[in-house]
Amino acid sequence: MQGTLNLFARLAGAILLWSLLSLHLRAATFGVTPVRIDLSAIRPNAVIQIENMSDDRVLLQAHVVTWSFSGTADQYADTDDILLNPPIFALEPHQRQFLRLGIRHVNESTVERTYRLILDQVPEKPKPGFSGLTTILRISVPVFAVPRTKVSPKIAWHAERTGTGIKLVAVNQGSAHIQLTHFELSEPESQNAPVSKTMTEYLLPGQSKVWEFNDEVMLQAREIGFKAKTDAGDIHEALIPLQP
Repeated sequence: MQGTLNLFARLAGAILLWSLLSLHLRAATFGVTPVRIDLSAIRPNAVIQIENMSDDRVLLQAHVVTWSFSGTADQYADTDDILLNPPIFALEPHQRQFLRLGIRHVNESTVERTYRLILDQVPEKPKPGFSGLTTILRISVPVFAVPRTKVSPKIAWHAERTGTGIKLVAVNQGSAHIQLTHFELSEPESQNAPVSKTMTEYLLPGQSKVWEFNDEVMLQAREIGFKAKTDAGDIHEALIPLQP
């Protein structure tokens, strides 16, 4: 009897695995250009191109939200600061659509304003005979509204020892964002490979971020060489780790 139950269990598992492997997954694929939008008094308008790279028709809805932060989490809120046209459109397979954006009021403050253009795929009725899962795509594009006055990021970096490594802290004390794409930490005059990280992260004005690395060499280092690549240029600093 036990052998029969085991056989049934194996057969049930095989049927379930076959069902999962035979399940179709339908997902739209898009190309978006540019991947960042800058608006100002000189250039109050912009055009973004969206291309449907899939073989299915898709329906997209566009809207703009303000982009801020609370602690370590991004915060979004509805806004009418940015005009866009069209707000909803259909894309046939491999078709392109141009989306136009314009700032309603020029930024008269002394700090850059930050937004996100959100493109949401609107679910449509599946084709006859389709059996599987349909994924709904969301695209988020950063939008920056620059004031008339000159703005720039100003990043304060420091390192703190933890129980297992180093915590790197960055605070943007400036008036504009900075985009981080890569940084590395190394012990000067050491043959050990540097601790590195590649990413695409924005640090908005007034925002801080923390990265932790569990690394014994960094934990013991008296001084840390720090290098970073950003959209505002490369950064080179020497950091003295602080005690927690």
